[in-house]
Amino acid sequence: MDNMKISAILYSIVAIIFILCAATGGSPAFYGVAAAFIALAAASYPKKNKKDCEQTGIPAISYKDEPSLSNMRVIIFIGGLYAGGVRGLTKTLRNFHLRDNQKLILVTVGLANPNEQENRDNIRVSLQKQLSPEVFYKIKFFHLRGRIDYNKLTFVYSMMMKLRYHSLRKKPLETLTSEDRTFINTYGKQASFIDFNALKPIIKEIYLPVERVP
Repeated sequence: MDNMKISAILYSIVAIIFILCAATGGSPAFYGVAAAFIALAAASYPKKNKKDCEQTGIPAISYKDEPSLSNMRVIIFIGGLYAGGVRGLTKTLRNFHLRDNQKLILVTVGLANPNEQENRDNIRVSLQKQLSPEVFYKIKFFHLRGRIDYNKLTFVYSMMMKLRYHSLRKKPLETLTSEDRTFINTYGKQASFIDFNALKPIIKEIYLPVERVP
């Protein structure tokens, strides 16, 4: 077993201890500490190997590999939506400046329906916190729906989902967003909203000329 897996397991054990402390009458703040260790465990999992996209042949590279973006004409970042935004986006685009001859396409994938204005607005608010204004207003945005199978989640992500679920269940129903309600309704189940036809506008955008933004 490599060091990254060992670190992930150790972080997970610490997270369980804090969750048990909170559940047995300890400070509710322990849940926050547990969430922090769960995030560390998730970040410690080994990187996946590079592979090409089936429909375009474009190499798919993990943000953990820290690819150089300076010489790329079209950059497509596809990321899952988590609390606080898109995972890996801040790290990838830190200190990045989009040149006039470059195009940046950002594709988010989540469970909530992006056709609902409320959900799109929530996504954009999160993304604005992750991106500089210079980059944010030059990006081509696309929002997709994905799938989830709780039986296939790793322990780390299962605990993350559990923490969020119990946190949302404590909130008044009228304060929940559409995204929150979707999460509660699908929690612990298998749910798939994948539509491969939704990729067509993204593929079309890849090959369109770069538009200059003032």
